[in-house]
Parts: sequence; C-alpha cells; structure tokens
Amino acid sequence: MVYAFNITTLANVSEVSPTRTILKIEKGIITSFFVNFPPGSAGLLHLKVLREFSQIFPKTTGDFHGDDRYFAYRRLAYPVLFAPSELYAHTWNVDDTFAHSLDIHITVESAGVII
Repeated sequence: MVYAFNITTLANVSEVSPTRTILKIEKGIITSFFVNFPPGSAGLLHLKVLREFSQIFPKTTGDFHGDDRYFAYRRLAYPVLFAPSELYAHTWNVDDTFAHSLDIHITVESAGVII
C-alpha cells in the first residue's frame, strides 16, 4: 500500500513549536520513504518524521530541507506492527512571508509478505 501526504506549513513556524501532522498508515513494514521539496521553499521548510517519540526519518539528528530536492529511501524494513499505526511529521518554516509545502510517499507491505 502506498500512502501520499502533502503538508503545508505556514510562515514563521519555529523548530521549537513545529506543525505536527499525523500520518496514518496500516500496520506492516515500511519498505520505502520519499520526500519531495518542490521548487520555491529555498531550504526554509524543514521536516522530521517520528514514530512515538523517536525520530526515524532522518534517523540521525537533523532534518530534511531543500529546494527542488527529492529524498528517496528504498529497500527499507522498518516495522510498524502495533497500534497506533501512525507516524508524526514535524515541520517548520523559517520563511517570514510565505507558506511552503512538501510531499511524502510511504510504501507499507504487510508483515507476512516480508517475513
């Protein structure tokens, strides 16, 4: 199952108080994760994705940001096997004038297919 999310974040949203968007998915194994920053955000829009309270994308500290930039992660095997089967996108936008959007695509396979 492929899930697509478009998230718009208003201007002047800080990392300390990010916009939190729930990404509802089915239980299973995340096998791919993609983020697209369309042209125009000038690297001012940022993203972290969490499961419960742990940052999972990017796994290291830091965040995704860019302008006309696409991040692609294939061949993943990240399990989401218990409730709640959702992720949390934390976005912030340091642009003082314009809102900016990004796209997230997540592929989830049933656990029986992978195991």
